[in-house]
Amino acid sequence: MRRVLIVNHDEELVLLLKLELGEILPDVAVNTATSLTYAVELARTRQPDLVVLGVDGWSTEARAVYHSLERALQPQPIFILVGHQPSLQRVRDLPAVSHLSRPVKVRAFREALHKVSMESVVREDVRSEADVRSHEAEGRTR
Repeated sequence: MRRVLIVNHDEELVLLLKLELGEILPDVAVNTATSLTYAVELARTRQPDLVVLGVDGWSTEARAVYHSLERALQPQPIFILVGHQPSLQRVRDLPAVSHLSRPVKVRAFREALHKVSMESVVREDVRSEADVRSHEAEGRTR
């Protein structure tokens, strides 16, 4: 099971990203935090594979949290940074698989997940469901 931590002060965005992750990856454990301090604490206990970190309004603090998570978590999680353009520009130097501009579009979020190789898990799940349906159909035709 993949573990994801979504950190953003915008509770609506956190909920939307969590719902989208649930649709894309049914076997994902999603934890959320709307405070940076709680995010670091939560990350240490949950050990996420992926961190979706919001940088709007707290780009300086988000930078510190990014580095705290980077140091604290082994193996290091993959990061997706989310924010409006001015905030993203201030953290452009932070290594992340994707820098998503707000408002976040579902397609862009899915593309970012694809970059994280999570899409391959989705394909495997879809393939497994197709195999099950195929075997069920074969059983009915015999």
